[in-house]
Amino acid sequence: MEPKLFFWIDSLMVHYFLAKSIQEKINCKIYSCFEITDKPKKYFEKQNLVNFEKFWFFFDHIKKSNEKPDMEYLKNFETKYKIDLWLLAFNDRFFYKYNEYYTFSTQEKLKILEQECKFFEKIIDDVKPDFLISFSTHQQQNDLFYRICKVKKIKILLFTPTHVGNAWAITDDYDKFEPFDTTYFETKNLEKIEDYKQYLEDKEKYRTPNIIKSKYQQSKVDYLKAALNYLFSENSNVKTHFTYYGRNKLKVIQKMISYELKRKLRKNFMDKNLEKEINFNEPFIYFPLHQEIERNLLLGAPFHLNQVEMIRQIAQSLPIGYKLLVKDHTVMQSRGWRKISQMKEIMEMANVKLVHPEMNSYDIFPKCSLVITIGGTASIEAAFFNKPSISFREVGHIKLPSINVVKNPHELPNAIKTSLNEVVNPDDVSKFLTIIHHNSINFDFFGLMTDFMKEFNFGGFLADTELPEKEMKIFFENNKDKFDFLALEHIKRIHKIS
Repeated sequence: MEPKLFFWIDSLMVHYFLAKSIQEKINCKIYSCFEITDKPKKYFEKQNLVNFEKFWFFFDHIKKSNEKPDMEYLKNFETKYKIDLWLLAFNDRFFYKYNEYYTFSTQEKLKILEQECKFFEKIIDDVKPDFLISFSTHQQQNDLFYRICKVKKIKILLFTPTHVGNAWAITDDYDKFEPFDTTYFETKNLEKIEDYKQYLEDKEKYRTPNIIKSKYQQSKVDYLKAALNYLFSENSNVKTHFTYYGRNKLKVIQKMISYELKRKLRKNFMDKNLEKEINFNEPFIYFPLHQEIERNLLLGAPFHLNQVEMIRQIAQSLPIGYKLLVKDHTVMQSRGWRKISQMKEIMEMANVKLVHPEMNSYDIFPKCSLVITIGGTASIEAAFFNKPSISFREVGHIKLPSINVVKNPHELPNAIKTSLNEVVNPDDVSKFLTIIHHNSINFDFFGLMTDFMKEFNFGGFLADTELPEKEMKIFFENNKDKFDFLALEHIKRIHKIS
């Protein structure tokens, strides 16, 4: 019997080409929901690369409406699926404070949720898919669809990062292997890795900040081309996509100019006021800030979005004699850096030292006594340097004993004292790496994604671009070995969990 595979395809496009490769290799029926803008939609309306049984365009089914939301339906939906809708909606990147173009009313948010819930229920009931295949969820709409599929017992194949170099997992949850063999342990693949710091440095080029720094939004020529294309083309998404509400051209141009000025001012402030080396001898605890806007915060840690307040809570929980060192994420460069007012607020806190984002975390780890994160990769990397860590949520596909998970800020003082006495067992790190290698694949996902953006999206500066049919086929053929490799790994997982 042919399995029914449902693909969630967004502007990253990797899963569109993945569908093509899978279809070439096994007998299956393929369905999809496209979460894309109007210009690339033109290509998918006529494309013949993938033979879809049926497909939908997400934004065709989410309309602006003055009608009151059906509260009874939403209440029943929450009960039926055990999904907290406000927890998803409140922290969505477009519904939350990050949206500088449009402020959604409570009624608008609920009406959008109602339309999404009804649309998702309908297509799942119509198709009755066996598998959902998707990149790890990063917005409320695709996370909502994923959660409904889980409740409906549809098998999930999420392509998710493992927080270790270019190792990726195909799993049913963001930070969990499924199925997961924790008993496998042999050191033959790792016997030459004596220096974990060197191991991490060997993986440096696959880290998201380095990929973004080298490939994403780097060309001034692409920036100019994107700006001209935007200025002299139709801007229909403002009417059809709630993610584009309020983005008229004048406002976008004003924001672009303001953004560039703020980025330069903030960078200048950091260069003048923040040190790039550790110039003190006191013992310290390291708290690396998360990038904003980011999935790890919005979906992964929805109750810990105020990072400045988190710094305050950690600082007041420190034992006497310790300092808190704080460093921002280098990817914040692509967000225009953090507000100067926020940086000043951090700098004014007692016993807190804010350092320059360009300081390398791998130079900080060996000198710190403890690492604290909201839920980032740093808590895993700390163990590579024999440093314990505290996280405010479960992080990683495998539980490292050196990571102490704190659910409540009131637990911090005791958790910090306990963790400072924690000794990292190198065998735990070795076993962690072995299990990661056994349960994951090496794949340069973000490298492939940025290559697509360079080819079709002016280096990442403009998402709403037309996709020429010929060039799309050429891109697939030029990267066919990568998509075929990824397809075979997904097919293995399909057979394993069928």
